[in-house]
Amino acid sequence: MRTAFGGELAAFEIMWPDFFDFGVEVSRAKGSPFGRPYPLYALVEQTTLNPEDCGHRFQEILSAAGDAGTILDAVVALSSSEREALWEIRECTSEFPARLAPINFDVSVQIADMGRFVSECREMLRSLAPNHRSFFFGHLGDSNLHVTVDANSTPGVPRDAVENALYALVGRYRGSISAEHGIGVLKREHLHHSRTAGELRAMWAIKKALDPKGILNPGKLLPEE
Repeated sequence: MRTAFGGELAAFEIMWPDFFDFGVEVSRAKGSPFGRPYPLYALVEQTTLNPEDCGHRFQEILSAAGDAGTILDAVVALSSSEREALWEIRECTSEFPARLAPINFDVSVQIADMGRFVSECREMLRSLAPNHRSFFFGHLGDSNLHVTVDANSTPGVPRDAVENALYALVGRYRGSISAEHGIGVLKREHLHHSRTAGELRAMWAIKKALDPKGILNPGKLLPEE
């Protein structure tokens, strides 16, 4: 898709079945756009300024991917309402706070490692809480992965135990503990999983050089030396 559309590729969202099924469940349609379940779902959107395109190239790329066995099935939105129905499944995260006790993660690993990371992450969570409920999704085109664990399904397991285990796994994959939302104070103590001791010392040196009196946003971002 990226090769075919370049800057016209507006979205490439991946949804694992746990997330997709939840999205279908809370959607107004209450039904999957597919006739059978699949192991992975991609929501792809192309935008173009060419008035003569009318989705022809998109259809051609999908057909070629199907012929090559890259994809097993496809649903194409032919109207704005059909487009909104597909996006409604992906945007079901708005229902997380009402239906779950969400522990949210915004992480990044190499795209080539993503499938293996998700599998290992599931095993790690299962070792902490055999009956845990988790959801995996994200805009995979930029190596971004969101993981949400329902704390209601992990009784007796402290939140920080889940966070420590997942961020440590990210560190083993040499990924980032924050793909798009920054570090702040919530991820500060986990920063060492994404940054080496040398990098942290360099960050402290820059901080001290620019803010010798420690008056700029004190106590934020960097862990204690």
